[in-house]
Amino acid sequence: MVCVMAGLLFSGLIYTYGALRWGWWLPCVFNWITGLKCPGCGVSRMCMALLRLDFRRAFYWNPAVLFCMPLLLWIMGSLCLRYVYTGTLKLKQSHERLCWIMAGILVIFGFLRNL
Repeated sequence: MVCVMAGLLFSGLIYTYGALRWGWWLPCVFNWITGLKCPGCGVSRMCMALLRLDFRRAFYWNPAVLFCMPLLLWIMGSLCLRYVYTGTLKLKQSHERLCWIMAGILVIFGFLRNL
């Protein structure tokens, strides 16, 4: 598990470096196939704007994910603490509901951004 997390972190750092240095951005497969923007389009650029503490630009790239990000980080932090203390990775029922609400927000956002 630690090796997977370290690999993901390293991959993210390489991607960030490539995006900032040479403008390497991963294309959105959903957009490429359908011509529509998916609910996640702009997340990479939003994260880059957050690294620069440019919240206005981050909101421009993807306001729905920016809104959901603190909730998701809170759930992930709670899950990590729960794993450390109990050894289980099961979500609480309230956290599971929040995940479904965030998924609903992203679906609605994805629909509305393409109108």
